[in-house]
Amino acid sequence: MTSKDFRNIKATDITAVTLLSYVIGFVITNIYLSNFAFAEFTYFHVKFIPVGFIFLLLSTGLFYLLRYIDLTYKKWYSRIALFVLVLDLFAYVLTIFFPRDSVELNFLTYDMFLYQINFEVWTVTVAIIYVLSTSILKDGVPLINSFKDAEKMHHFSSKTIFLIIFTLVNIAVFANFVYPSIPTHFGGGRQILANLTFKDNLEEKVPVRIIYQTPEYVLYENATLSMDERDAVMVRYEKIDSIEYLGIDSETARHTISRKMNNVAEEIKW
Repeated sequence: MTSKDFRNIKATDITAVTLLSYVIGFVITNIYLSNFAFAEFTYFHVKFIPVGFIFLLLSTGLFYLLRYIDLTYKKWYSRIALFVLVLDLFAYVLTIFFPRDSVELNFLTYDMFLYQINFEVWTVTVAIIYVLSTSILKDGVPLINSFKDAEKMHHFSSKTIFLIIFTLVNIAVFANFVYPSIPTHFGGGRQILANLTFKDNLEEKVPVRIIYQTPEYVLYENATLSMDERDAVMVRYEKIDSIEYLGIDSETARHTISRKMNNVAEEIKW
C-alpha cells in the first residue's frame, strides 16, 4: 500500500473496520468461553476490538501470501512446497509473538492453558479455506464479479453463503487454537496465573489460572488440580479478599508476585 492509498482512506473505512473488528472479537471471545460453559454478553467492551483486528490482520495477511504464491508460481509442486513453507513460517512467527508458557509453582510445573494451542491447525485451516474459496468461488475476490452481473443473483447468493461458512469456520478455529495465546491487554484469552484469597478463608492462598474477568466476576480454574479434576469456577469479587497476580522474575525465571490487589470489590477497575 502506497502513501497515496493511505491518504485515500476515509473515516468511514476506519469506522467499518472498527465495527467489524468489534463484532468478530465478540464472537471469538464467546466461542472460546463456551468451552467453559460461560458467555460474555456485555456488549460495550473495547477489548473486543483489538482481538478482532488481530484476526483480520493475520487472516488477510496469510490469505494474500497464499494468493501471491498461487499467482506467481505456475508449477503445482512449487506452489505446494511454498504453501507448506509459508504456513510453517507463519506459525513459527506466531509462537514468537504469542509464546506458549508453562509455570513453576510450589516446585511443580503446570501448563498455563487448559486447551492445546496449535497455530499450525489454524494456518492449515486458512490454507484449506483459500483452496476451497478459489475453486468453488472461482475468483480471488468472489463478490466483485457477482455485483457486476445483477442478472445472476443466485450465483451471488451461493457465493455469499460459502463466504459466510468459510469465515465462521476460520473464526471458530482461531478462537480455540490462537485466541488463548493472545495477551489480555490485546483482548485475548491468555490465562493469568494468580493467587486468590477468599474472605471465608483468609489463611489460604489458592493458586489459580484466571481464564476471564468481567467487572463483576472472575472465571478461573484451580492450578493445582489434575486435568480430570479441573472445573472452571465463576465467583463474584465480593467473595474475594485479595488477588496476587504473578509475573516472571527475570533472574530466577520463576513466577513472583507482580501486583497485589486488596479489597478487590472496591479496587477492581474495568
